[in-house]
Amino acid sequence: MERVFKGVWIPRSIWLSKDLTLTEKVFLTEIDSLDNTDGCFATNEYFATFFSLSKNRCSEIIKSLKEKGYIDIKYIYKENSKEIQKRILKVKKNVYFEEELSSESRLTPSNYRLTPSESRLTPSENCEDNNTINNTINNTINKNIYSEILKYLNFKSGKQYELIDLETETIDRINSLLQRGYTKEDFFKVIDIKVAEWIDTDFRKYLRPETLFGVKFGSYLKQEVNKSKGNYTSNNSKRHKENTSSSYNHNDIESEILKFQEGL
Repeated sequence: MERVFKGVWIPRSIWLSKDLTLTEKVFLTEIDSLDNTDGCFATNEYFATFFSLSKNRCSEIIKSLKEKGYIDIKYIYKENSKEIQKRILKVKKNVYFEEELSSESRLTPSNYRLTPSESRLTPSENCEDNNTINNTINNTINKNIYSEILKYLNFKSGKQYELIDLETETIDRINSLLQRGYTKEDFFKVIDIKVAEWIDTDFRKYLRPETLFGVKFGSYLKQEVNKSKGNYTSNNSKRHKENTSSSYNHNDIESEILKFQEGL
């Protein structure tokens, strides 16, 4: 992929955005980097190779950036055909450069120069800096919410998922949903709906975080709970009456889970 490339720069408004996941921020930066005024023509295959992600995951991220209003997508079709010839991605500059630096805060070239002591950083010191950044990023993950969601999924489906089982892509997806305003109770409701629908079918294997909290999360949430079905609460096929209430009381849920665990 050819481009005019001397490095990348992420605007402050993007880097500090609470609306974007870290993955979405670097995707947005890469798209802008590949745009030589005519747009970015990179395919999902290119992004998948560049970021070491699946093509489906890359498609989800690009769709999310479009939905959030950060990019425009234009499709060029083959003549007399509905087959897509190429896709053009264009970062919305008014969003990307939302905050212009004031004249007082503009940095001069001298501001970018490292002092002699800074330029003599050893590899180990650089690693410490990188570890500090990584720790800061990891601390933004709300592990308590993830733990409660998994605990509820295990309770309803009889599975035994733990935080360590969550893939990075799934964590990014959950984090993105939470940032977009979905609540913990919304996750509980999706679990209730899909457990009631899938527990006695071949789709039971899809009662997993990467499926339940994927791109169809919003449509799952809009479904009605099937009140005629119960759902399993353990691997020994023990039945538990479906909770069809639209209100999820945390203390009640914790009490139910504790009773369930004591009975194992």
